[in-house]
Amino acid sequence: MSLRLHSSFGPERMRQLAKDILVRGLKTMTYREVAEGLRRGECPGWNSIVVSLDDFGTDWLRPRFQSMMHTFSERGLKLVVAVKVHGSQDLDAWAYLRAFEALENEVANHTIDHYNLARLDPDKVRWQIKWAHQIICHNLGRCPETLILPFGINDGNGYVRSAAGGYSFIAGIPGGRALGGEAPYYLGRIGPDNSDQRSTLNELAVTFNGKLSAGAEFLSFRAKNGRGCAAGPSLSIAIPLLVCSPSAAQSLPPAQVQALPAAFQARDRGFRTATELRSRISRLARFLKP
Repeated sequence: MSLRLHSSFGPERMRQLAKDILVRGLKTMTYREVAEGLRRGECPGWNSIVVSLDDFGTDWLRPRFQSMMHTFSERGLKLVVAVKVHGSQDLDAWAYLRAFEALENEVANHTIDHYNLARLDPDKVRWQIKWAHQIICHNLGRCPETLILPFGINDGNGYVRSAAGGYSFIAGIPGGRALGGEAPYYLGRIGPDNSDQRSTLNELAVTFNGKLSAGAEFLSFRAKNGRGCAAGPSLSIAIPLLVCSPSAAQSLPPAQVQALPAAFQARDRGFRTATELRSRISRLARFLKP
């Protein structure tokens, strides 16, 4: 499960996200840590999550980024920060990033100028990735092995992958739910829900087909061409419906599970209006209430 954040997310939402990650028992990892595990033949656990914060500029140290990064670090949570290295390099910014990496976080390459790489010719793609790589290696004292794409956009002609040779991961936005072949592997990310970080974690679990926690289960329904709902993962907007509390240690009794199709009939009957959908969900919630 991989989440994309920007500075606009802000410190307050960052604190709420950190709290909900800890409440759910999720394990924050870096892309580098995932790569190290894969080299040992180990896959990340079902409760693993990578949180990345994009657009850290190395020309000066911005307090907003510091506050967001500190929110995770003080709680023992790991974070990936994608740096763009345009302009002069600020010594304080790099000192902060070195201390940040020493806490087992990760600094990733976000290119020089944050251009859409899919619109550049091959030489400019190489320049944006490789020169940024050199600047990071020199100032951080450690070379990056993750490229986080500006705007989350990959190119379709292989220029980016070629320029990122030697990297473990290329992180974008669409797709990237599974990996195979040889590195660099492409991984997708999703953005957060700005209103409720519990919804952010729900959507991560649905998108990447993961589990919420050992004691939580939910149903997710997505619109299906206006003709009803389908149960299961959604790559777009999902409506999470909690059917047992995160603190519950047991799942639903078999009798209730077997009764769900008769009570809901989501796959047999469509919803003619949004009002009908909300009404049906409300009735199902009452049906499942202990």
